[in-house]
Amino acid sequence: MAITTARIQMRRGLMADFNPAKMTAGEWAVSIDTETDKQVVWMCFSPGIVKRMGTLEDFAEQIRGVADVILEEYKNALNIIKDSAISETNRIRNEAIAQLTQIKSEAVSELTQIKTDTLNQTEQIRQQAIKDLETLIQQFDTDMQALKREVIVAKESVDASHTYISSFEKDLKEILVPKIEGYLKQTEDNAKLAERWAIGREDMQESLTDNSKYYSEQSKLEYERAKQEADRAAQYSDVVVPSFHIDFTTMELIQENTGKGIEFTLENGELRFEFVDQGGMA
Repeated sequence: MAITTARIQMRRGLMADFNPAKMTAGEWAVSIDTETDKQVVWMCFSPGIVKRMGTLEDFAEQIRGVADVILEEYKNALNIIKDSAISETNRIRNEAIAQLTQIKSEAVSELTQIKTDTLNQTEQIRQQAIKDLETLIQQFDTDMQALKREVIVAKESVDASHTYISSFEKDLKEILVPKIEGYLKQTEDNAKLAERWAIGREDMQESLTDNSKYYSEQSKLEYERAKQEADRAAQYSDVVVPSFHIDFTTMELIQENTGKGIEFTLENGELRFEFVDQGGMA
């Protein structure tokens, strides 16, 4: 009896020709395009309801892409903060220079006027002018101290920005990057575990005889064995053994009737038999 072995294959074709409505529940579909970004796997849950399956490579690429975007956004934000601090420092410095220049110009003008007036006025007026000049100088010193404090505050703001940038870069290296690497490692472990239960892995010896593929093959072998036993039982169920007797005169073995499903022959003094079906030898 001939046995035909059928090989189960997934639905496959080009991604542009994929039609979810043609799939049945529990069926897989694979695109066989040559472009990497078009090589996709789908699983059908009911006609028209199809979900695209992910791979370790897809997950790793997506996580790297997200990490690059986050890093770029942080860098842009830090550059904006840095540029703003530098701009503010330059503004304060330029205002200070302008104020100092104006004060200096006013002081020179005032001194010139005092000198002219002093030549034409009494000692009392000269003394009063000197006092006024001293007051002006004190005010100038006060303004200079205030300007110095403003410059110091601006410098501290820039230093704080640099400190924040350094702290962020440290956190990025010590916290964010390890987390991303951990996510990648967890994704890889999950993929290995899925492969272990699906088809087994060489680095997990116990999984080679404890996975879906192994049990499927064992079920197929048991089915074939059961089928063979059933075919053999069906073949022997209709067998009818003929009757024999010995002619003591001639010492010959005489077959009295015709059997069914079995045939006897005498060769070199030995009685042999074999089972046959309706079409001939079994």
